[in-house]
Amino acid sequence: MNLTSTRGTAVVSVTGLAITAAVAGVAQAAPTASTDPALLSPAANVTNLPTTVSVPDISWSADIEDVEDIAATAEAPAPEPVAAEETTTQAGTATATAAVAATAATASAAIPANVSSSSIVGIAYSLLGIPYAYGGSSLAGMDCSGFTQYVYAQAGISIPRTSYAQEAGGTIIPASEAVPGDLLSWGYHVAIYIGDGMMIDSSTPGTVTSVRAIWGSPVYVRY
Repeated sequence: MNLTSTRGTAVVSVTGLAITAAVAGVAQAAPTASTDPALLSPAANVTNLPTTVSVPDISWSADIEDVEDIAATAEAPAPEPVAAEETTTQAGTATATAAVAATAATASAAIPANVSSSSIVGIAYSLLGIPYAYGGSSLAGMDCSGFTQYVYAQAGISIPRTSYAQEAGGTIIPASEAVPGDLLSWGYHVAIYIGDGMMIDSSTPGTVTSVRAIWGSPVYVRY
């Protein structure tokens, strides 16, 4: 039998004889030959059992004539996994970056080719995807009147802050005379008219500024 071992890997060759070795980072006592008469009989077919043990390298070998070789190898421990917190942080950062990029791309691509980006409608299109925030009037979050006031301000037009004041401060016109860029008002809610029965507004918590169909019976207000 040929049996060799290095730290972390053991190779064992056995035929007709069971040998068990435990390596736990320190050398164990050298194996001793059995005195069982059954194992020492000619039927055991075992001769020449020299054994050597080396410490601290834990290298040991044995030779047994007329046997076949069977090899068994112990693998080294797998590397430790990456910390879960670090993985979560990296995933969160990647998700936030992708969301910002997607919102910007959607807003830019949504502006119709025949609408000037400097017009009221063009500005409203460029602000698609802004989250609703009660009392908000910035890119971080807007409510309905905060959105319309911001859009008009970017076009150089100053209008009041609240929805009721915005309706009262402009000129009410017939729906038949409305043009894209006019204000839509329900009294408690306002939006930007973009034509063809559609509007852009910031509606309710949990939503973002978006294009949707005009509903109900708003009045049309011009500044």
